[in-house]
Amino acid sequence: RDMWSLTEIIAKKIFIPNYFCFGKQTVDHFKKIGATVKNFHIVGSLRQHYAEESLKSKNIDNEKKYDICLISENLPRPDDPVRKERFESLMAIAKNVERLTLEHNLKTVLALKKVSHDKGKDEINFYKNIFKENSPIIFTDRLEKPYSNEDAYSNYETAYKSKIVVGSRSTLLLETFVKGGRILVC
Repeated sequence: RDMWSLTEIIAKKIFIPNYFCFGKQTVDHFKKIGATVKNFHIVGSLRQHYAEESLKSKNIDNEKKYDICLISENLPRPDDPVRKERFESLMAIAKNVERLTLEHNLKTVLALKKVSHDKGKDEINFYKNIFKENSPIIFTDRLEKPYSNEDAYSNYETAYKSKIVVGSRSTLLLETFVKGGRILVC
């Protein structure tokens, strides 16, 4: 799923007999860059399938609980060639979401990716440093409890229960859109 950064030179060396992918955009991309794939199998998101099965078993309703769901992103690695720009982008998105939340008295939730290890702590601290001390933005309950199978799909529930989902590079944006949700890709 993360092969979008492949150069054409590297892509031409790839042969994949059977490639299971999200959708036609992946097929088109691989053909464009010259990767050889014998059979594409468009299957959508396996993770989303499991999330929906989990949510069905909990009898989750579709009532909107939040106005905005801001999807937390993986923080850029030190070797990321556009690290500075990615941090600036994530900060700008978060600041604008907070501004809209305050100006329009919205109920906004931050859907965190990880909390049970150092990357999770870095992610939480990143957003805590951006938001004002009295910010009304709610951090998902993953902040309070360690990541577990019981909690594995909580971000899907959070996104599905939001009027609009905002982010930049998250698969959850596409998955929400496919379910008929409103998204803003920044």
